[in-house]
Amino acid sequence: MKYCKECGKQLKEGAQFCGECGTSYSSNQKQDSSTRVTNSVKSKPMDKKTKRIIAAAGLALIILFGGYKAGEALTSQNRLIEKFENALLEKDEKAISKLLTSNDKKLEISEKSVKGFVAYIEKNPDRIGEIIQGIESQAKLMEQQNNSNKNEQTMAEEFSPDNMVNLEKDGKILFYDKFELNIPSVYLNLSTNYKDTELFVDGKKVGKSSNADFEKTFGPYLPGIYKIEAKLKTDFVELTTEEEVLLSGFDNKESIGLYLEGEDVTVYFDGDDTTNLKGKLFINGEDVGVNPFQESTFGPVLTDGSMNLEVEAELPWGKIKTAKIPIDTNEIQINLANNENFQKTLMDTVVSGAKERLEAYTSGDIEKYSAASPSEKDSLQVKVDEAKEYDISFKGKYLGSAFDLNSFSVYSEEGKWKAQLSVNEKYQSDEYYAGESPDMQNSEEYLDYTLVFDDKAEKWLVDGRYSAWSFNDEHIKEFKEKKPKEYVTTWGNSTAASATASSNEGTSEEVTKLMDNYLNQLVSAINSIQFDSVSPYLAADSQLYKDQKALVERLGEKGTTEELLDYQVSNYSQEGSETIIYTWEKIKINYADGTSETKEYNWKYTAVYNADNELVLTNLEAE
Repeated sequence: MKYCKECGKQLKEGAQFCGECGTSYSSNQKQDSSTRVTNSVKSKPMDKKTKRIIAAAGLALIILFGGYKAGEALTSQNRLIEKFENALLEKDEKAISKLLTSNDKKLEISEKSVKGFVAYIEKNPDRIGEIIQGIESQAKLMEQQNNSNKNEQTMAEEFSPDNMVNLEKDGKILFYDKFELNIPSVYLNLSTNYKDTELFVDGKKVGKSSNADFEKTFGPYLPGIYKIEAKLKTDFVELTTEEEVLLSGFDNKESIGLYLEGEDVTVYFDGDDTTNLKGKLFINGEDVGVNPFQESTFGPVLTDGSMNLEVEAELPWGKIKTAKIPIDTNEIQINLANNENFQKTLMDTVVSGAKERLEAYTSGDIEKYSAASPSEKDSLQVKVDEAKEYDISFKGKYLGSAFDLNSFSVYSEEGKWKAQLSVNEKYQSDEYYAGESPDMQNSEEYLDYTLVFDDKAEKWLVDGRYSAWSFNDEHIKEFKEKKPKEYVTTWGNSTAASATASSNEGTSEEVTKLMDNYLNQLVSAINSIQFDSVSPYLAADSQLYKDQKALVERLGEKGTTEELLDYQVSNYSQEGSETIIYTWEKIKINYADGTSETKEYNWKYTAVYNADNELVLTNLEAE
């Protein structure tokens, strides 16, 4: 039995080559047990086919080894971490979206959905290092797991991911571990306080509240920065609130309260039940389709004074729309008399009534008090009867009224509409007994007026006059009688009344001529700086003479000129040797700088006859 000298393998009978190593042998080779013969035989070379097989096998081994190493590199966690870090540094939303995964199957990861996450990185660039460091720490823990005898459950207990992004194993690819970057999902629990509020996340509408105190969960979302909004648009107002929130990912759900700062407002009206009235509510000038008399509570609106309301009411005398009222509280008292035209109607009634009352009183004919209600006429009749009984006479003039605009109110009472206001009435008058001469003095009466609307006559009537408890002069409207008429009672002193009338008739032409000359020549004297133009109409020794001379000189120095636009002799009377003249004058004043202004004056002049029996002025005072 023969054995191969190279590998020791038993050779088959007659074999020329070793079947194990390929060493060749000659058939005539002999080996003596005592003599060792070494016969050097040249080996036969391998053929080309064998060489190709051997080369291919070697190349395959190299390729397999290289492929293994390449696959190991492609699937390594270090390469994944490096790609993610570069994507974060470049804010590459597309690359980031491809590198991230989530265990929440509902979470869609796309370029659009990662914007909030990228926004957080942009605002907090230092977090990139922290996130990558956290992922690398997780990779090291996984390597320790592979090199230790600890089972996966034990390692999982030691590994507690607290990063915004976490490294996780996701099975194998062939021989290699597969890794992924997992990001948690976050759900938004949004709540708001008004029905029909629209909810938005980063400008996208996600829901609408179905009731007040609404609460619902939306999502999922990636961790990051988001703009959360709530919008409510009603007939009254458009309310919005927004909040920028960070969803860290450490909690699966974040609760955000989007509460709108609006309130319901209730309006109230004076008087009896007004729910049968028709009306409109205006918010910031817009009709919101609400009848405030039937729906007194409305909203939501802002109560910080930035909004205003108006109420329009259909009333027996027509429509009234109140002035704008700032909404600065959730309970508002509405005063329907807060209307300029309506207030003017009431003021005109009071002014007419004041003059008619004097006419009716002094004549004794109560029906001349047409602006009064029957009860007010009856009250005046009692006064007339008392004056006649006690022989009390009256002489006087109504000069005007000042109205407290804050005092106006209108309300319904026992089926009637009434109004109230406060007024300061001004008179020049005197009451005196028979045989006495009147001493007319200026006086004021503070009165509270009550007016009632006469449905049949379709007008307001004076229903009562009472002493006022208070009068606020901070917000007033003043009326002045341009031509005050003098009223004298027709009983008890008819002689004095007729004498006054006769005197007035005798001097009317003189008074008119005097005032016409004086006013026109005074303007001429001022403009020409020639006092002699007006001096003939002034008493030479009077204070008025001195004052007007100084006026002409002073205005001349300043370069001021005047124009007489209009004037009227309102009234005049004879009081002993003096004639009292009341005028209304409208003057345009032109200043040296080119500006001008128009003023109106009410004056009281005193005139006397001089030595030439001509009427001249001696005194001037404001009326």
